[in-house]
Amino acid sequence: MLKPRLALSVVALAALVTFLAACSSMRTVAPGAARADVRAVMGAPTSLATHANGERWIYSEVPDSYSVQFVDFDREGRVLGRMQALTAERVAQVVAGLTRLQVEALIGPSFYTARSLMNPDEIRHVYSYMKGATPTCFYIEYSGNAVVARTGSRPEDPRDRQGSALRRC
Repeated sequence: MLKPRLALSVVALAALVTFLAACSSMRTVAPGAARADVRAVMGAPTSLATHANGERWIYSEVPDSYSVQFVDFDREGRVLGRMQALTAERVAQVVAGLTRLQVEALIGPSFYTARSLMNPDEIRHVYSYMKGATPTCFYIEYSGNAVVARTGSRPEDPRDRQGSALRRC
């Protein structure tokens, strides 16, 4: 049996090794990197968008994870920056009156879209993100003119952690 101090050291060492392994597997992209460098490190983007200063590559891992990464490029194809788009702070900025394009520029594309049975022009987008340590479902209902009518959220269903994100939300 390990002595308490030695057991604590073993646990701390295991945590450090796990942390370093996670860090080494993170895909890093430095400002100023070329598009080809980003593609070599991160692969092909899920989707593309344009912005005032150039282009945005979107890497969405939802519904399998809670990650939507934006990599912004200038007009010459150099990285301006990279950010996690699907955060509690950014989700909180989604309010009634925003257009679908404004929402997607803020938090990325949703992983699921449903149409209203009563009014086929109304749609609901579903997102899954981390609110602190809590996996959370976020719903956006759009009116017929693709403008946010209302939003809502709730914790994911903990009984179905192994199931699909759609079933969790």
